[in-house]
Amino acid sequence: MIATTLVLLPLFFVMGVGFFAGRTQRLDTHHMTGINRVLIDFTLPAALFTGTVQTPRDELLRHAPLLFALLLVFVGFWLLGNFIARVLFHHHAGAAVLQATAFAFPNTGFMGVPILGGLFGASSVVTVAMATVLGTLVFIPSAVIILEIMHSAQHHHELHWRTIVFDAFGNAARAPLVWAPILGAVLVLAGITLPREILNMLNLLGGVTSGLAMFAAGLVLAAYRLRVNFEIVVNTFLKMVAQPLAMLLLVRALGIADPLAQQGVILSALPTPVLSTILAARYGTYQSEASSTLVLTSVALLAMLPLWRIILG
Repeated sequence: MIATTLVLLPLFFVMGVGFFAGRTQRLDTHHMTGINRVLIDFTLPAALFTGTVQTPRDELLRHAPLLFALLLVFVGFWLLGNFIARVLFHHHAGAAVLQATAFAFPNTGFMGVPILGGLFGASSVVTVAMATVLGTLVFIPSAVIILEIMHSAQHHHELHWRTIVFDAFGNAARAPLVWAPILGAVLVLAGITLPREILNMLNLLGGVTSGLAMFAAGLVLAAYRLRVNFEIVVNTFLKMVAQPLAMLLLVRALGIADPLAQQGVILSALPTPVLSTILAARYGTYQSEASSTLVLTSVALLAMLPLWRIILG
């Protein structure tokens, strides 16, 4: 408990500084957009690439069962979220897919590398990379397709199904967050070793990810107001309690050993992804709920992360 707190204290201090900068207007939304772009398009892809490409081939292959477990949990909670949104809260398809996204996927972009790296070391970057690829390449495009279809129907626009589908998955595939770790894995499996000089350059770029990510997370939290109701509480419970519990049961059922099993559980216990609030704002639906879920799950992380560490031993 004390060791976990000492590891997390610097991270949450930096997030608090970012929150302070946002609330006191020292940095506005334009600055926040720029910082997020630097993080998502440059520093985080560099960190995921170098973390993956420097992983021994046998270690990378040992991640295969964990990748399967992550896929099962993400898909399961995404389907559950759509069902709950439609049946319990009577949302239309667009709001339903945003609610599902809000608790089906972890905030790997902002918190994966700094938190898992602080707790488990550099080897955990591969786990973060796998979760990031799954979310960015598979599930986020699926949400965008549904939202685009709903948007077109509401505004009586002519639907171009092929264009919508190809654009959604094409944009995801071109994102550095996707192809950088995949390229790193391909090089490892092919037995290709990069020169140390290239790795040093990329490590220098990716090395700022942890601090910048937590600072950006604080900025994002400062930009949204918390509104608590039954739906937000349900979202938070499913994300911070039910999903990591499901992952814990699954890794044990699959016989996945530590530290990979613990990494999977802790990764599942991270807050809702920032992208859910971005999509909500872009399509003008589920905005208050998505932002409030982001804030409440981030606050809950302060208590739940040490608790999960105690449960995992």
